[in-house]
Amino acid sequence: GLLSKSVVIDTELVRYKCQSQKGEYPSYGKLIPTEFTANASIDTKEAIKAIRSLLAVWYDDSLKPLYRPLILTIAEGKVVIEAKEDRGKAEITAETSGEGKIKVEGRRLIQALKTCGGIVDLKLVNASSPMLFTVDSHICLVMPMAMDEAKAEAKTEAKAKAETKAKPKGKAKRKAKAKRTEATEAVTEQGGA
Repeated sequence: GLLSKSVVIDTELVRYKCQSQKGEYPSYGKLIPTEFTANASIDTKEAIKAIRSLLAVWYDDSLKPLYRPLILTIAEGKVVIEAKEDRGKAEITAETSGEGKIKVEGRRLIQALKTCGGIVDLKLVNASSPMLFTVDSHICLVMPMAMDEAKAEAKTEAKAKAETKAKPKGKAKRKAKAKRTEATEAVTEQGGA
């Protein structure tokens, strides 16, 4: 066996040594969707150019340009990439099937497109499932960011759930009311004595 798990690459000027990383890694195969609601074939160079132009004009935000969220929509014959709050929009002509919408970090989107190169197939399931980029046998997954609508919906559900847990029901409600009444009567009696 090998004494050290590393790769060494020697060049005329530099020696590169990369250590393997120990640990348990998740089974990424489970993350790869098998059925999709939307599909688009796009030119990566055109998409990267559009994304960079959107991120460049987004100047009044505290976030670094590449970390800004973009909304990607697959529609009939095109892919639309939008910055939040109508700060910019780019349309890319594409071969599409189905419709879908997803929010993704600009930097992650650029990295995935650079990795794939050429014409890439972009596949979506829904706004909370990973996006799948494929070129030949190369596969790239990009995790989405939560859409604002999904965040608002989750917040409403959590609030409703908290209110339901906080309110006593039936017998418990009657017992709580009886205890409050007893406590009020006891205070009244002490005050009158």
